Amino acid sequence: MSPEREELRGAGGAAWRRLRSLFRRDSGADVDAELAFHLEMREADYRARGLTPDAAHRAATERFGSVRQISHECTQLASRRERAVTRMEQMIDFRQDLRLAVRSLWHRPAFALTAAFALALGIAATLAVWALVDGYLFRPLPLREGKRLVVVAEQSAANTTPSSVWYSNYRDIKSRTDLFDDAVYFDNTMLSLRVGSAEPTVNLFETTSGNYFRAFGVPLFLGRGYTEQEETERARVVVLTHAFWLSRFAGASDVIGKQVQFNGVPFQVIGVAAPGYAGMRQSLLHASGFLPFTTEFALTGGDGNIPADSHGRVAATLKPGVTLAAARAALVTLSAQERQEHANLSPGHRLMIEWETRTRPDIAVSGIIPWAAAIFLVLTGLVLLIGCTNVAGLFLARASARRGEIAVRRALGATTGRMVRLVVTESMVLALLALVFAAPLTWLMLRSFSSIRMETDFPVRFSVEPTWGLLPVALGIAVIAALLTSIAPALHAARLPLQETLKDGGRGGSGGKKRRVARTLLVGAQVAVSFVLLVCAALFARSVQAATTLDLGFRPAGVVMGTSDPEILRYDRPRTERFYRDLLAQARALPGVKSASLSRDIPLGYNNSSHDLYLDHDIGVPDNRIGVGYNVVSPDYFATLGYRLLEGRDFVVRDDSSADRVVVINAQMAKQYWPGASALGRRFRLEKDGAWFTVVGVVGSGRYTFVNESPKPYFYMPMAQRYRSQMTLELLAPGNETAAMLAIRRLVHELDPDMPVGDVRTMQVHLEGGLAFLFPKIAAIVAVAIGLLGLIQAVVGLYGVVAFGVAERTREIGIRIAIGARPGDVVRGVMREGLMLTGVGMLIGVIASLGVAQLTRAILVGVGATDPVAYLAAAVLLLSVTTLAAWLPARRAAATDPTVALREG
Repeated sequence: MSPEREELRGAGGAAWRRLRSLFRRDSGADVDAELAFHLEMREADYRARGLTPDAAHRAATERFGSVRQISHECTQLASRRERAVTRMEQMIDFRQDLRLAVRSLWHRPAFALTAAFALALGIAATLAVWALVDGYLFRPLPLREGKRLVVVAEQSAANTTPSSVWYSNYRDIKSRTDLFDDAVYFDNTMLSLRVGSAEPTVNLFETTSGNYFRAFGVPLFLGRGYTEQEETERARVVVLTHAFWLSRFAGASDVIGKQVQFNGVPFQVIGVAAPGYAGMRQSLLHASGFLPFTTEFALTGGDGNIPADSHGRVAATLKPGVTLAAARAALVTLSAQERQEHANLSPGHRLMIEWETRTRPDIAVSGIIPWAAAIFLVLTGLVLLIGCTNVAGLFLARASARRGEIAVRRALGATTGRMVRLVVTESMVLALLALVFAAPLTWLMLRSFSSIRMETDFPVRFSVEPTWGLLPVALGIAVIAALLTSIAPALHAARLPLQETLKDGGRGGSGGKKRRVARTLLVGAQVAVSFVLLVCAALFARSVQAATTLDLGFRPAGVVMGTSDPEILRYDRPRTERFYRDLLAQARALPGVKSASLSRDIPLGYNNSSHDLYLDHDIGVPDNRIGVGYNVVSPDYFATLGYRLLEGRDFVVRDDSSADRVVVINAQMAKQYWPGASALGRRFRLEKDGAWFTVVGVVGSGRYTFVNESPKPYFYMPMAQRYRSQMTLELLAPGNETAAMLAIRRLVHELDPDMPVGDVRTMQVHLEGGLAFLFPKIAAIVAVAIGLLGLIQAVVGLYGVVAFGVAERTREIGIRIAIGARPGDVVRGVMREGLMLTGVGMLIGVIASLGVAQLTRAILVGVGATDPVAYLAAAVLLLSVTTLAAWLPARRAAATDPTVALREG
């Protein structure tokens, strides 16, 4: 080592020892001094016995042993003792701080409760949204390999919305044992169930492949699950969910082996699933039970064989060590192979894969839901931040009043660190108290969310149960809140001018210009954040309003409907067609009914159909093949729902199975595939070598799946040429909706008393209470609640600052009134201060809102991120309530008695 480095190292070591000595005793130096003393004593003893100094030194050293070793051991013992003493002192200090903090808050209950409740609002909002995000996006299904569960879907060039998987492709996926441990094929279906002699009811069941229970380890409460062999043999067995077992069988333990009837066919109950498991889509749909999917084909009148066009949902468990990225890359290769092997696949067909937790409630919105969740977490975090700011302001105000107490403590020897620790401990105690208040508030918020009901016969549920997993999150939020609220009062305690405060007896009052500026900045920030929250709330509320007034392409007013499926009662095709023909004829004859029709799918409903087409001209894709959504309808469908007929004609009775195949397309399809010319008379096929379908009419484009979707091609087929068992009867009966709904049930049961009829409601209720507006509404409800919480916090903060400012300036105000100031002058002066804070905060809030609102564009419907109405509404509301918050203390200031103010000041 060079001399320079040696010198530098020596200097560094000395500096470190000096720095360390500032914080702790040098136990090593003490030990060395002690050992040197003993060595000298022993040498002196030997010298007294007549030895020379050198001999005495050698003899003492030999007798004493290794000084270095003894020094090291003694130093270690001393260090351990010091650390133990330090810990004991810290514990004693902490207990004292804790006792002081509790005592301080106990003697000021109004302050403690106000501050704790302000924090509790922010904590509860954050916890509630976190619980929703955790329950819907993070918490895996209660399956053995739930954390490795993925969902596979299909896409094509013409239809980018993820859709179900062909059964043949499911077999290909299942065979990729290098990627997946196993794969399961499943779907949901409505079935008529009769238990004993009770009336049959229609329930939602999950039909699955036979490896469902083995592959996923579905938890069971009673009995067993079915097997792959039972799937192949189409065994008539069913496993019930725990909730359904309790409700329909009263929790009978002898349910195993009992017979139930699906669509009139006997099935045997072989098991009951464990509590808490209600199917693969239980985040939205709770199934009543599970049965092999092959039995469904037998139930619906088929021969039990799997149809060639069978589609279903596919879930799989990734093999340990296989990443999602690796699986995606492998599925790209598999998709290319499938396109070569299966000529019936759409152009651009590909398989997509996503974690199951990211596909709730449906893989089609997997890209939006996590984004929306992140936005709402940020918004609730802002509410919490405003609450922390409020509490910090309260602590500052209280600290100003306790200047004398703090100065005395420091004068008696309390260090700056001790004072800071005391402030932090007090904030921690307050945060824990807030946590106690936040727990029931969080529960109430989650209960409110779970009470949302949809107007549907499906068992749609939004229940999120709080779990113990929320506890560490709650504690983490409380700690963060405590630290945020203690920063400003800790700085205040650390920077308190000791001599000046003791000299004026702790009556410093205003606390100086810097603290006033600090409080002003805090309130300005609160107003700014509150404005951002209100703008977001207004944008989501406007989004719901815009969604309900969007041009959907059809007229929902006056339309009522009800759905039946004769296949549930094992009707064959001729009998089903006769049933619908009679039902339609009787419905048209009802008084007050202007028009009646049947359709397979309801606009913006739960079922959406699509089909590949082979156009009659070259569009630059292989075989001129495209994927387009479609519906099967009866004559008068467009008149009943108010679709505008732009060209050609509606379907008529003569468009039956013996006539030429005809279709009606929408304007977007005509514009996209026959631009610049009439589409009437143009043709396409549904199969490559199938019959031609001729376009006989063009109707206006509508919205078919989502309210915020872009115009897309769509076509309609006459029900006489495209058989479907499940159909919905629509009646146009303006002013007679209630009577028409009763008539639907009566007509169906007159034709067949056992025929189930569901979803009987008005089209308006279907839209407002169904999936169409569900997510915009939920977003608006949550956003408005967050915005109001933020507004309350900001108003409380502004009121506190203005009121505190008035209290500080009582003497000044008294002097002004004594020398002639009128009450109006005082009010204007105080309010000017408050409104200036609001103005500055709002100005900053506008700038921040423009940035935050851009993040919400993807989930807004029919309104832009810079919607002026939303900004204006937020500004008016915030300005109104903050004006009131400033006026109240201003009015009190104007009533100040100058004699009292001068005497007490």
